[in-house]
Amino acid sequence: MKKLSICLVLMWCICSIISAQKPVKGEKNNPQKTYEEYVVLLRNGDTKIDYTDFRHSYHASNKIMRQLRKQGELKAELNGHLEGEKMPEAIETLHKLLDIDFTNIETHIMLSSIYEYTGKDAKSNHHNEIAMGLLESIMGSGDGKSPETAWKVIQVPEEYMILLILGAKPVQQSLTNTEPVCDMIEATIDGQTYTFYFDISKVMELYARD
Repeated sequence: MKKLSICLVLMWCICSIISAQKPVKGEKNNPQKTYEEYVVLLRNGDTKIDYTDFRHSYHASNKIMRQLRKQGELKAELNGHLEGEKMPEAIETLHKLLDIDFTNIETHIMLSSIYEYTGKDAKSNHHNEIAMGLLESIMGSGDGKSPETAWKVIQVPEEYMILLILGAKPVQQSLTNTEPVCDMIEATIDGQTYTFYFDISKVMELYARD
């Protein structure tokens, strides 16, 4: 559906995201609130939260370990709804995806776009604010130009969301021999090749869990 193209929505907001980047705060080992507490705040309209801490709270929860299979099933269901332009059903499925992972940037952006498309501006703005907060959390954690200044991610999909925002097409991916370990991704933007670095320390912690 061209009217609901996530790429167009993302490219429209990239300038505001980059210009709003803030100085990096120190990493927190223990989140200030639980993932569930943050979700309650956001569902109740409080979007002025610490999004980095929110993402870390999801990383610390058990939900992140159980998400992948169910997400795949729901995304297949969502694609069918979008192809058939069944907006109420698409919204319902997107909310089911949020029940699995409320930190998912793509889901919030799609909800924002669909709510705008259906004339529900308040709900559109709500999900847009959350998506922007999550994106700023990642892009404000570094500049992605070196292992020392790599963007800090807690899930691999966050890497590809940032690349999508930048209009970058991945060409090659490898792991660095650095501390911290980073995903080094070569990608092209308008024919030019760039190298981006993502700190995957938190991702590696997930692999080490039982």
